[in-house]
Amino acid sequence: MTLAPPIPLRGPYGVRGSPTRALDKHVEEARRRGVRFYKLGTGQHNIPPPPELMEPLFKVYRENPSRLLGYTPSQGIKELREAIAEDLQSKGVQLSPGQIVVTAGGMQAMKISLEAFVSPGCTVLLPDPVYFHYPVIANYLGAKVSY
Repeated sequence: MTLAPPIPLRGPYGVRGSPTRALDKHVEEARRRGVRFYKLGTGQHNIPPPPELMEPLFKVYRENPSRLLGYTPSQGIKELREAIAEDLQSKGVQLSPGQIVVTAGGMQAMKISLEAFVSPGCTVLLPDPVYFHYPVIANYLGAKVSY
């Protein structure tokens, strides 16, 4: 097992910028110049929400817009965590809503998970190829990365 060299860090907090965002910026600039692109890999979904979800959301928004625009609890909306716990229970996984955290996305979930288990000096074993943010997060936490 060999240790990968740390990814060079830069920026105001020692964290490098996102290559995905840099690529998106170049694509947008080229699009403005008339270049046609098909984006196939920067993590943006293109599946709309189910229609049966949209009308209730629009109704809530029309009645009380701030209800959908405010911050949610840090762990996630209680009713959502309860529904997740119920779904997991139907699959044989016993977790209470208090043991579930709903995140804004995969990267937030990965960072929170690694923060719970990684200490400075630890070695984090990652597959190769790997999503480029994972070693950045490990380095940020002071861990060594091994592939």
